[in-house]
Amino acid sequence: MPKLLFSATLDKDVNTLVKRYLVDPVTHSTAPPSAAVMTMDHHLMLVSPRDKHDVTASIANREGRTLMFVRTKHGADRLAKQLG
Repeated sequence: MPKLLFSATLDKDVNTLVKRYLVDPVTHSTAPPSAAVMTMDHHLMLVSPRDKHDVTASIANREGRTLMFVRTKHGADRLAKQLG
């Protein structure tokens, strides 16, 4: 099964994930490799299914901008409905 990784940044933390999980990856970028964002943090959280909605809502409601990735368009629509 193919694996896809979408990231707003391709810094060393994301590159670690690429090396661990992807075989022969192809990268597409809208910015030159020298472009950097120094104010972004990446987090991985393992959450039980029963706590997933509350944790997601808490993250989405914090101050500042948050970017969340979901697996499918249906998942994005479901998340938007839950948070709306």
